[in-house]
Amino acid sequence: MNAADLAEDGALSESLNALQELRRPLRSYESFWTNYARVLAQKREYSEAVHALDTTKQYTASPAVYMQSGHLKQLLGDVKGAEREYRMAAILEPGRLLPEYMLMNLFVEAKDSVDAVQSAKELLARQPKFSSMQALLYRQRADSVIRIWGVTR
Repeated sequence: MNAADLAEDGALSESLNALQELRRPLRSYESFWTNYARVLAQKREYSEAVHALDTTKQYTASPAVYMQSGHLKQLLGDVKGAEREYRMAAILEPGRLLPEYMLMNLFVEAKDSVDAVQSAKELLARQPKFSSMQALLYRQRADSVIRIWGVTR
C-alpha cells in the first residue's frame, strides 16, 4: 500500500513513515512535499506541515499551496502569517474569490473589524472567474460582514 492509500485509510503514522522513507529520493518534487504536508496536517502537526509547504513553494507557485499554508497558520494563531499567504494566493489567482473570502474570515475570527470590512469590500469589488453558487455565497457573506460591523458600502 502506498502512502496516499495509507493516509486515506486513516493510517496516518504509517503513511508518514512511508513518506519519510521517500523523502531523500523525492525531495525535489513538489508533489512529495504537498502530500507530506497534508499527512502532517491530518496528524495535527501544523508547524511541521507549514514547514513542508514552505519547501513546496520552492518548486511551485500554486495558489492552493498558499491557501493551505494560510489555513494552517490560521490554526496556529499566526494571523499575520495567514494574511500573507491568503494575499499571495489572491495575487496568483485574481479571478478566484476564495482567497479574499478566507482573508475576510481570518479578520472576522480575529475580531479585526477594520480589516474584515476592507476585505469584504475587496471581495465584492472582484469579478469572479465565473458565476457560481459558491461565489454568490462568498458575496452574501461579504455583504453580511459589512452589515454586521455597521459599515455601509
